[in-house]
Amino acid sequence: MGPKPPRIDDPGFDNLLVTWIRLGAESSLRVSWLGVNAVEIDQRTTQKSVVIGVSDGTADQQFVLPLTQVDSESFELEVDMPGLGFQLWKSVDDLAVLQGPVLAYVLDGEAGTVKFGNQMQGMIPPLGRRIRVRQMRAGGGAAGNLPPGTLTKMDTTGTAAGQLIVQQPIATTGGGDAETLDQAERRLPARTPSIRNEPLPLRTIKAWRRKFLERE
Repeated sequence: MGPKPPRIDDPGFDNLLVTWIRLGAESSLRVSWLGVNAVEIDQRTTQKSVVIGVSDGTADQQFVLPLTQVDSESFELEVDMPGLGFQLWKSVDDLAVLQGPVLAYVLDGEAGTVKFGNQMQGMIPPLGRRIRVRQMRAGGGAAGNLPPGTLTKMDTTGTAAGQLIVQQPIATTGGGDAETLDQAERRLPARTPSIRNEPLPLRTIKAWRRKFLERE
Protein backbone atom coordinates (compact mmCIF):
# COMPACT_ATOMS: atom_id res chain seq x y z
CA MET A 1 0.00 0.00 0.00
CA GLY A 2 2.89 2.38 0.69
CA PRO A 3 3.04 5.16 3.29
CA LYS A 4 -0.38 6.60 2.36
CA PRO A 5 -3.92 5.11 2.22
CA PRO A 6 -5.21 4.13 -1.22
CA ARG A 7 -7.33 6.46 -3.30
CA ILE A 8 -11.07 5.88 -3.06
CA ASP A 9 -13.03 6.47 -6.26
CA ASP A 10 -16.41 5.30 -4.94
CA PRO A 11 -18.14 8.37 -3.37
CA GLY A 12 -20.59 6.16 -1.49
CA PHE A 13 -17.80 4.30 0.24
CA ASP A 14 -15.85 7.50 0.76
CA ASN A 15 -18.75 9.01 2.72
CA LEU A 16 -18.73 6.03 5.07
CA LEU A 17 -15.01 6.13 5.73
CA VAL A 18 -14.05 7.21 9.25
CA THR A 19 -10.31 6.61 9.35
CA TRP A 20 -7.56 4.28 8.29
CA ILE A 21 -5.79 1.99 10.74
CA ARG A 22 -2.33 0.62 10.05
CA LEU A 23 -1.38 -2.60 11.82
CA GLY A 24 2.13 -3.87 12.17
CA ALA A 25 3.31 -7.09 13.75
CA GLU A 26 6.65 -8.81 14.12
CA SER A 27 4.94 -12.19 13.73
CA SER A 28 1.63 -13.47 12.43
CA LEU A 29 -1.41 -11.46 13.58
CA ARG A 30 -4.95 -12.79 13.63
CA VAL A 31 -7.76 -10.22 13.81
CA SER A 32 -11.31 -11.36 14.53
CA TRP A 33 -13.00 -8.01 14.11
CA LEU A 34 -12.23 -4.30 13.78
CA GLY A 35 -14.65 -1.50 14.44
CA VAL A 36 -15.26 1.84 16.12
CA ASN A 37 -17.39 2.87 19.11
CA ALA A 38 -16.80 -0.53 20.71
CA VAL A 39 -17.01 -1.30 24.42
CA GLU A 40 -15.65 -4.11 26.56
CA ILE A 41 -18.26 -6.41 28.10
CA ASP A 42 -17.86 -7.64 31.67
CA GLN A 43 -20.47 -10.24 32.64
CA ARG A 44 -20.97 -9.07 36.20
CA THR A 45 -23.51 -7.08 38.18
CA THR A 46 -22.66 -4.55 40.89
CA GLN A 47 -24.41 -4.28 44.23
CA LYS A 48 -23.73 -1.79 47.02
CA SER A 49 -24.81 -1.32 50.64
CA VAL A 50 -26.46 -4.74 51.02
CA VAL A 51 -27.12 -5.93 54.58
CA ILE A 52 -26.56 -9.71 54.67
CA GLY A 53 -27.38 -10.40 58.30
CA VAL A 54 -27.07 -9.56 61.98
CA SER A 55 -24.47 -11.10 64.29
CA ASP A 56 -25.72 -13.47 66.99
CA GLY A 57 -22.44 -13.16 68.89
CA THR A 58 -21.33 -16.77 68.37
CA ALA A 59 -18.04 -18.03 66.97
CA ASP A 60 -17.48 -19.10 63.36
CA GLN A 61 -20.53 -17.35 61.95
CA GLN A 62 -21.19 -17.68 58.24
CA PHE A 63 -23.38 -15.41 56.14
CA VAL A 64 -24.75 -16.01 52.65
CA LEU A 65 -24.29 -13.33 50.00
CA PRO A 66 -27.09 -12.47 47.55
CA LEU A 67 -24.99 -13.73 44.61
CA THR A 68 -22.38 -16.38 43.88
CA GLN A 69 -19.20 -16.16 41.76
CA VAL A 70 -18.17 -12.98 43.55
CA ASP A 71 -15.12 -11.03 42.39
CA SER A 72 -12.75 -11.07 45.37
CA GLU A 73 -10.70 -8.12 44.13
CA SER A 74 -13.57 -5.64 44.30
CA PHE A 75 -15.43 -7.15 47.27
CA GLU A 76 -15.70 -4.99 50.42
CA LEU A 77 -17.42 -5.93 53.67
CA GLU A 78 -18.12 -3.81 56.73
CA VAL A 79 -19.52 -4.37 60.21
CA ASP A 80 -21.53 -1.90 62.31
CA MET A 81 -19.20 -1.49 65.30
CA PRO A 82 -20.46 -0.04 68.61
CA GLY A 83 -19.74 3.69 68.81
CA LEU A 84 -17.95 3.72 65.45
CA GLY A 85 -20.56 2.88 62.84
CA PHE A 86 -19.76 0.71 59.84
CA GLN A 87 -16.08 -0.24 59.69
CA LEU A 88 -14.34 -1.96 56.79
CA TRP A 89 -12.98 -5.44 57.64
CA LYS A 90 -10.17 -7.25 55.84
CA SER A 91 -10.50 -10.36 53.69
CA VAL A 92 -8.00 -13.16 54.45
CA ASP A 93 -7.39 -16.60 52.96
CA ASP A 94 -7.45 -18.49 56.27
CA LEU A 95 -8.68 -17.39 59.70
CA ALA A 96 -6.57 -20.11 61.35
CA VAL A 97 -3.35 -18.13 60.82
CA LEU A 98 -4.66 -15.06 62.68
CA GLN A 99 -3.78 -14.27 66.26
CA GLY A 100 -6.39 -12.53 68.36
CA PRO A 101 -9.53 -10.54 67.48
CA VAL A 102 -8.42 -9.25 64.09
CA LEU A 103 -11.10 -7.48 62.01
CA ALA A 104 -11.09 -10.09 59.26
CA TYR A 105 -13.22 -12.64 57.43
CA VAL A 106 -12.89 -15.32 54.75
CA LEU A 107 -14.71 -14.88 51.46
CA ASP A 108 -15.73 -17.91 49.42
CA GLY A 109 -16.49 -16.10 46.19
CA GLU A 110 -17.71 -19.12 44.26
CA ALA A 111 -20.16 -20.26 46.93
CA GLY A 112 -21.11 -16.68 47.84
CA THR A 113 -20.42 -16.85 51.59
CA VAL A 114 -18.37 -15.00 54.21
CA LYS A 115 -17.14 -16.53 57.46
CA PHE A 116 -15.93 -14.84 60.64
CA GLY A 117 -13.60 -15.95 63.42
CA ASN A 118 -13.85 -17.19 66.98
CA GLN A 119 -12.19 -14.24 68.79
CA MET A 120 -8.90 -16.15 69.12
CA GLN A 121 -8.48 -16.33 65.36
CA GLY A 122 -10.36 -13.35 63.99
CA MET A 123 -12.93 -11.20 65.75
CA ILE A 124 -16.53 -12.26 66.30
CA PRO A 125 -18.84 -9.50 65.01
CA PRO A 126 -20.44 -7.86 68.07
CA LEU A 127 -23.83 -9.21 69.12
CA GLY A 128 -26.74 -7.58 67.34
CA ARG A 129 -24.60 -5.62 64.88
CA ARG A 130 -25.35 -5.61 61.15
CA ILE A 131 -23.06 -7.11 58.52
CA ARG A 132 -23.13 -5.13 55.28
CA VAL A 133 -21.55 -5.50 51.86
CA ARG A 134 -20.15 -2.12 50.92
CA GLN A 135 -19.76 -3.22 47.32
CA MET A 136 -19.56 -6.43 45.34
CA ARG A 137 -19.35 -7.50 41.72
CA ALA A 138 -20.56 -10.95 40.81
CA GLY A 139 -21.55 -13.05 37.85
CA GLY A 140 -19.93 -14.87 34.97
CA GLY A 141 -20.26 -18.42 33.77
CA ALA A 142 -20.72 -20.17 30.46
CA ALA A 143 -24.17 -18.61 30.08
CA GLY A 144 -22.43 -15.39 29.05
CA ASN A 145 -20.91 -16.96 25.93
CA LEU A 146 -23.43 -15.62 23.42
CA PRO A 147 -23.56 -15.97 19.62
CA PRO A 148 -23.39 -12.86 17.41
CA GLY A 149 -26.52 -10.72 17.36
CA THR A 150 -27.78 -11.80 20.80
CA LEU A 151 -27.17 -8.45 22.49
CA THR A 152 -29.50 -5.88 20.96
CA LYS A 153 -30.04 -3.16 23.57
CA MET A 154 -28.34 -1.33 26.41
CA ASP A 155 -29.90 0.05 29.57
CA THR A 156 -29.02 3.76 29.59
CA THR A 157 -31.52 4.76 32.29
CA GLY A 158 -30.23 7.68 34.33
CA THR A 159 -27.38 8.47 31.93
CA ALA A 160 -26.82 11.11 29.29
CA ALA A 161 -26.18 8.50 26.61
CA GLY A 162 -29.65 8.74 25.11
CA GLN A 163 -30.90 6.12 22.69
CA LEU A 164 -28.11 3.86 21.46
CA ILE A 165 -28.09 1.29 18.70
CA VAL A 166 -26.37 -1.89 19.89
CA GLN A 167 -24.71 -4.30 17.49
CA GLN A 168 -22.87 -7.49 18.42
CA PRO A 169 -20.93 -8.62 15.36
CA ILE A 170 -18.89 -11.33 17.10
CA ALA A 171 -19.59 -13.91 19.79
CA THR A 172 -18.80 -13.24 23.43
CA THR A 173 -16.29 -15.71 24.86
CA GLY A 174 -14.32 -16.45 27.99
CA GLY A 175 -17.14 -17.36 30.36
CA GLY A 176 -16.76 -20.55 32.38
CA ASP A 177 -18.78 -22.16 35.14
CA ALA A 178 -17.22 -22.55 38.57
CA GLU A 179 -15.37 -25.76 39.25
CA THR A 180 -17.05 -28.09 41.72
CA LEU A 181 -15.26 -29.41 44.78
CA ASP A 182 -15.35 -32.96 43.36
CA GLN A 183 -13.65 -31.75 40.17
CA ALA A 184 -10.97 -29.96 42.17
CA GLU A 185 -10.32 -33.01 44.35
CA ARG A 186 -9.88 -35.21 41.27
CA ARG A 187 -7.15 -33.01 39.80
CA LEU A 188 -5.38 -31.98 43.03
CA PRO A 189 -3.30 -35.18 43.46
CA ALA A 190 -1.63 -34.59 40.10
CA ARG A 191 -0.66 -31.03 41.05
CA THR A 192 0.20 -31.30 44.77
CA PRO A 193 2.99 -33.20 46.58
CA SER A 194 2.22 -36.35 48.51
CA ILE A 195 2.31 -35.92 52.28
CA ARG A 196 3.32 -39.31 53.72
CA ASN A 197 0.44 -40.89 51.79
CA GLU A 198 -2.00 -39.53 54.36
CA PRO A 199 -5.40 -38.09 53.41
CA LEU A 200 -5.52 -34.31 53.27
CA PRO A 201 -7.95 -32.38 55.48
CA LEU A 202 -10.91 -30.92 53.62
CA ARG A 203 -9.93 -27.41 54.78
CA THR A 204 -6.50 -27.84 53.15
CA ILE A 205 -8.04 -29.07 49.91
CA LYS A 206 -10.38 -26.06 49.77
CA ALA A 207 -7.51 -23.63 50.46
CA TRP A 208 -5.34 -25.17 47.70
CA ARG A 209 -8.32 -25.15 45.37
CA ARG A 210 -8.83 -21.40 45.86
CA LYS A 211 -5.16 -20.73 45.15
CA PHE A 212 -5.16 -22.82 41.95
CA LEU A 213 -8.30 -21.09 40.66
CA GLU A 214 -6.79 -17.66 41.30
CA ARG A 215 -3.73 -18.59 39.23
CA GLU A 216 -5.72 -19.87 36.23
